[in-house]
Amino acid sequence: MGRFSGTLLCTDFDGTLASPDGSVSSRNLEAIRWFQEEGGLFTVASGRSPEFLKDLVHILRPNAPVMALNGGLIVHHESFSVLDFCCLPDEILTAVKALCAPGTCQIDLWYGEGELLRWKRDENRSLADAFAEARPPFYKAVLIENTPEQAVSLRLEAIERYKGRFLFERSWPVGLEVLPSHGGKGAALKRIKRLCPGVSRVAGMGDYENDVSLVREADIGIAVENALPCVKEVCDAVSAANDSDAVWYAIHNLL
Repeated sequence: MGRFSGTLLCTDFDGTLASPDGSVSSRNLEAIRWFQEEGGLFTVASGRSPEFLKDLVHILRPNAPVMALNGGLIVHHESFSVLDFCCLPDEILTAVKALCAPGTCQIDLWYGEGELLRWKRDENRSLADAFAEARPPFYKAVLIENTPEQAVSLRLEAIERYKGRFLFERSWPVGLEVLPSHGGKGAALKRIKRLCPGVSRVAGMGDYENDVSLVREADIGIAVENALPCVKEVCDAVSAANDSDAVWYAIHNLL
């Protein structure tokens, strides 16, 4: 039995594990290896695609299921075969069209087996024509505005119109995620725990709005120092900033 036997550490990637330039520091990697050698299970919870995360496996070497698309897909940490998923209702297409009627948003729609349909503001094809290419299941849509203020305003409008039918969370200042009402990182963390027999303690780390449910759901919810106030409000502890080896600090001082 190692020091971290029975512990699952699930961390956001961008803004948490990754440095501002997108790299992962050697101290974070060393801490992850030690955590695993001491019996811990490590994985990543990200809004990124399975393909993006697959490219990181040789660096991060997770030993527990990986969460992609903000919980839309849970994949095996080695084969990346789908272990679990959480889908949007088909009405997502109608809702996105209504929310983006003025045509100001760029829209990313993730569907199928992790495929991306992207519609940009200056495209010649209509949004309806673009959506005709997509087939369910739909995992998430991202509405990308020009400014953070527009994204916040769009989120408030979306909640007013579709409260209870979808989740609306920003994952970066101008990107509004549209997720299943029963989805998000917190719900996916529960599903990952069920896939990991023997786990008795779960730690979740994050920095942004889409990490709130992850941090809140964990037994030990950790916000990084650079996290938004809404994440710090629900956390149990605050780690170092993502540019100061946040995961290293959490493993050595908070777990």
